[in-house]
Amino acid sequence: MNLNANILAAFEQLGLLEELLEISKPNSSFHLYSDDLKLIGSMEVRDEKAVLGYNRLAFARYRLYDLLVARVAPTRLHFNKRVISILQNKDGVMIRCSDGTTYHGDILVGADGAYSGVRQSLYKLMQKDNLLPYADTQELSKGFICMVGTTEPLDPVEYSDLTDVGKGIPYTWSAFSVPDNKICWNVVVQLSSLEQTRNEKFRNSEWGPESNEQLIKMVENLKTPFGKTMGEIIAKTPRDRISRVFLEDKLFDTCVMEPYYQVLGKEQ
Repeated sequence: MNLNANILAAFEQLGLLEELLEISKPNSSFHLYSDDLKLIGSMEVRDEKAVLGYNRLAFARYRLYDLLVARVAPTRLHFNKRVISILQNKDGVMIRCSDGTTYHGDILVGADGAYSGVRQSLYKLMQKDNLLPYADTQELSKGFICMVGTTEPLDPVEYSDLTDVGKGIPYTWSAFSVPDNKICWNVVVQLSSLEQTRNEKFRNSEWGPESNEQLIKMVENLKTPFGKTMGEIIAKTPRDRISRVFLEDKLFDTCVMEPYYQVLGKEQ
């Protein structure tokens, strides 16, 4: 995962920047390769901190989760919850989960993706009141699946800090080093048809570690500049640190519904 000057100021204001720096590395150069490892081009961002105030930082996503969770009281965190409906009234907002539990509050922030239960429930309410923009009701023209992971600690002599991107096949893949001699990687698959896009979109909430195995087999022979295949790098990655998400190829007009909902979607 990468964060840049757009959000790092907020981390500094919250007193979290120093801790974030401890688990991250500056990420100022990029090297792009075709699938046969021919160099397409390189880019180096010079004097980024002097110009913007912060370096772009790269880190393992789970380390950021650990950092944030440590600042929240355990009694305020609820895991393994799936929101299936939301209800707004004069007193605030209520969510109902698949296990039958309900929660009440003043503001609901949905940061679980563009096709989550929170967003879909919100859209139903907005359509009922004729508040949903027409553009947000349209299907995607093309969909993408992104599988990501973080390896276990690796030998720094054997692996170097490079990023590669494929071309001419429906996959792109990248990798970069983070602290503790680990590699973060991702593989993006472009779906072949609108029908496949629809199917994968609605399967998004059902994905778990076991559903990644088919995709891993599809990309295991992809080459990397590390001298290892993606399969070899993935083999060094604990299965509970591999996840995937559906990426949309559009920007949504809906981001806030007054007075109780705020929705944050993932961007492609």
